[in-house]
Amino acid sequence: MLYLRNNNHSNVVYTNLFERLPSTALASTPVAWSWLMVFTNDFTKESATVIQIMDVSVFGSPSDSNMVKMPLLVINSGTPNGLLQQIKLIDKGYYTYQIFYQGSLTNLDVTNVTVKDLVQTGKALIYDGITEVEFKAQTDGTPNNFIYVP
Repeated sequence: MLYLRNNNHSNVVYTNLFERLPSTALASTPVAWSWLMVFTNDFTKESATVIQIMDVSVFGSPSDSNMVKMPLLVINSGTPNGLLQQIKLIDKGYYTYQIFYQGSLTNLDVTNVTVKDLVQTGKALIYDGITEVEFKAQTDGTPNNFIYVP
């Protein structure tokens, strides 16, 4: 699960992408490796994409570990530039994310022919950093315990 803070907050995502590369990618130079990330809001079904490029925004080494780290700036206003690892996710809540290996360093369209293999899927929680609502039990709620927001 990814926990991503919005409101123009920079997040760092750690994931294991190297072990999921197709064998054809392992034969190419790492400079050509890129991943397309697609975030879909579970409620509204709206999607947004962002690209991650090896040695530009994705850092790690397959010889050291399968783990990579990549930045993701989540904004909630303006126009994001997916080529600069910016994504606009206004609504707080749960998203489904997919990461595709692709053969392009500039493609942001999941239906493009350069998108090759789905390498990871999961859930993301988008939050705004504001403290959660605290619920308290009413003291004289017997025999039932009533919950309210103070």
